[in-house]
Amino acid sequence: MATPLTEQQIIDLKDAFAAFDKNNDGLLNFPEVKDMLVSIGRDPRSCRVNEVLKEVDTDGDGAINFAEFLNFIAREQLAEGPEEQSELQQMFAMFDRNRDGRITHAEMKRALAETGQNVPDSEIESMIREADDNCDGKVSYKEFVATMKKKYPGVYD
Repeated sequence: MATPLTEQQIIDLKDAFAAFDKNNDGLLNFPEVKDMLVSIGRDPRSCRVNEVLKEVDTDGDGAINFAEFLNFIAREQLAEGPEEQSELQQMFAMFDRNRDGRITHAEMKRALAETGQNVPDSEIESMIREADDNCDGKVSYKEFVATMKKKYPGVYD
């Protein structure tokens, strides 16, 4: 059974929900769910947003209320340990500068350069190819996590 959320976690999640709820109607609609997925490092494509809405919207009103949001976040945290999730999401966000849920060649090059690493384009292309399971030339969060777990066994398991 899942560990209940602490009072502080619920307060923090209320703040997060409010930040996603741009029109302040107490519900997350399609564009707001898309923004939420991007911010947590998930696939923001329209088909994925529809999947999340269908899965999470238990009352069938076409939007996500706060209770549904809490259930979704709890499930996401159970899928990955909270510490691991946070660390991997932070790492992914460092590369995904435009927050579209994908790391491009240019984003990776820029992030590496900002850390003082002058990596040749051919090596960046190689890193992207290694992680890019669907061959779209970009690295999604899911691909990033899978690559990190494969490359560093025991660290992100």
